Amino acid sequence: MSADVVAECTSLLCSAAKKERDQGLQELQKLFHKVQGSEIKRLEICLFKILEDRNSSWRFKLGGLLGIKTLLSHLKDARYEGRASLRDRTVTICLDFLTDSEVRVRLEAGQVLGMLCASDGVQIYEKCHPRLVSLITTNLGGDNHDVAAFEVKENEGTSAAKVLHDTAPWRFLETSLKCLQAVAEGCSTHFTPYIDKPFLDLLMPTLAHVNRCVREAGFCLLSALIGCCSAPEKIFSAQQLGLQVATCLACGLADNWSQVRLAASEATRKFLLSFPTEEERKAFFPLLLPQMCLNRYYTADGVRIYSQETWRRIAKTEGRELVQRYIDPVVAYYISQTKADNHAVREASCTCIAELASKIKQEAVQPYVTQLLQTLIVCFRDEAWPVRDAACLACGSFLLCYPQECRSALETLYPLFFNNLGDCIPSVRQGAATALANVVRAYGTEAYHVLEPKIREGLTGVQHQGNVHYGHSEWTAATRCGQTDWKFNKPSEPWELADGCIHLVAELAQIPQMAQDVAQLLPLMAQAAEHKHYLHHITLLETVCKQLPSIARGINKRAFKPHLEKFLGPIFYGLSCENGLTSSAASQCLNQLSGFLGPSILRARVEQWNCSHQKRRGSWHTAQVLLQNPCNSGALLQGEISAHAGQDQVPGASRANNVSVCCHCQEPFAPGSQPVLLPAGEQPQYGLPIQTSFADLRRVQRRGWFPLCHLCLARDVWKMIDAFIL
Repeated sequence: MSADVVAECTSLLCSAAKKERDQGLQELQKLFHKVQGSEIKRLEICLFKILEDRNSSWRFKLGGLLGIKTLLSHLKDARYEGRASLRDRTVTICLDFLTDSEVRVRLEAGQVLGMLCASDGVQIYEKCHPRLVSLITTNLGGDNHDVAAFEVKENEGTSAAKVLHDTAPWRFLETSLKCLQAVAEGCSTHFTPYIDKPFLDLLMPTLAHVNRCVREAGFCLLSALIGCCSAPEKIFSAQQLGLQVATCLACGLADNWSQVRLAASEATRKFLLSFPTEEERKAFFPLLLPQMCLNRYYTADGVRIYSQETWRRIAKTEGRELVQRYIDPVVAYYISQTKADNHAVREASCTCIAELASKIKQEAVQPYVTQLLQTLIVCFRDEAWPVRDAACLACGSFLLCYPQECRSALETLYPLFFNNLGDCIPSVRQGAATALANVVRAYGTEAYHVLEPKIREGLTGVQHQGNVHYGHSEWTAATRCGQTDWKFNKPSEPWELADGCIHLVAELAQIPQMAQDVAQLLPLMAQAAEHKHYLHHITLLETVCKQLPSIARGINKRAFKPHLEKFLGPIFYGLSCENGLTSSAASQCLNQLSGFLGPSILRARVEQWNCSHQKRRGSWHTAQVLLQNPCNSGALLQGEISAHAGQDQVPGASRANNVSVCCHCQEPFAPGSQPVLLPAGEQPQYGLPIQTSFADLRRVQRRGWFPLCHLCLARDVWKMIDAFIL
């Protein structure tokens, strides 16, 4: 083994770039497989020379630790004469590095100690114990900064937060806890004798520490202790240390930071599953069950998914029974969390309260209905729109499940529902529509008579919508930070109320008793979709196209057919829109209506509407399908029908003046209808959905044309041609 090879390997290990350090680690592993005996000793001397240089920078310390860890891993199952000396020198250096200024060095030192514990057992912990306990107690006894002051400084800027964090007296506490975690995991079940009340008394203050990173590290350590304990059902029983641990876990499950919640969730799962029987777990359910329930709806994906899996493992198929059995602490916790500082917690609380109404037996929840409803009304006025949305849906569920108990709150709730119905957030409008539909299900025509004037007002109010574009500074968020987006709010616009009313009409259509009343609202809905004088008309049109098939199915074919033609104009306009969402919604709408009414009926209605539309407008409003020259682009069929309001002809129309039959089906054209023109020499093709803009169509080379009737053209629509524009 040449000196150049060793120098190159150590140079890579001590690089400031992680990629090069990883490369050096791989080269060192290959080198260890080739060398033996005295050559390993030379590598050891080289690595310790790097580590024992007091003036070296962090990258040399980190590289030396990586090299020592690789050496220990290689010598794990091999006989090496200097192993005891290697171990002792490594322990001394690692304990010294636990107070290094570089966090990566401190963490790696802890990992090396954990590896030594895995190979040499608890004797390594006995050597480390005084130093680790001293570091933890010293940092816990330091002058902790107030958490509010720390978070204010942290928000002032990256540099201010970094300086405060680096100069805080507890900056070594997190890494010391992580080191202790690595040591405990390395010792595995042999660490059990050291888990006692003094040890937990040392750990508990870190679980409520002012620094969220310290709290997270504390719960990770607690999880490791539970996992490595050989008899957790004895040590952590309710008669021993269990209640003390469960109380800390309950606080962690309700922490304001998602990372701490996740660490506490991991520890809670291990804690409860460590007991072999259900009877032993029951003692901790009043403390832990409410938090576990709420975290199933927490906004952070990691916490939510992990908590749902924990619930399945703990509750199995008896989740509802457990909630009913411990309904008192569950309700108390839900109500307390609606006052949390974190809006995500308030939102999850409202969702959980709604779950009580819809899934738990009424006799269990009934004593708390008034209290829960008043809590939801407070959340209904929350400044965060996700909380308002969740509270709105929850109120709708309570009104549906407990109509008599909640009747007195209707006068307060209706204005709140209507505010959400015209909110600037689309999902809030949809939630309000769902909640109001539940109100109608609960109170019938009495509630509908309250809603009908609001629906009519909302649908007719679109004509008063101004063409306002919110691009000015007064409607922008105060900062670009994503955490403030949920506070953003602006005044409701008439089109937004109309959009919410359309969602409400769609929800009411699913109530059989309301079918006749909903049918009377369809003309107003069609008129609202006709207005195109404002910027967001395509958004309203998208909602119409999405909800129309649902409305049609709800009120049945006979009630819907008389109103179909009123919507064809807006739908075909939506197909012509350059907005992909609106165009796709219009295409899907036609496809669903075709499946519901039948293709023949819909084609006939389209032809009938097209003829009457031309007579009524007195101008050319027809379709033009262009097939792009395949020699130029080799492209698929590009179909588009374009509206030419006030235009008497479209390009190539004069070429069809002398034809009277469709070149495809040989059927004569309907009186007063205009043929569609296709390039001469090309046969019609169907089922190739490619949408082009009107500007692209103008650039298509016009070679020659032949006529195609609207019935043949309509077949493209039934086959989901997206580019179908009137």
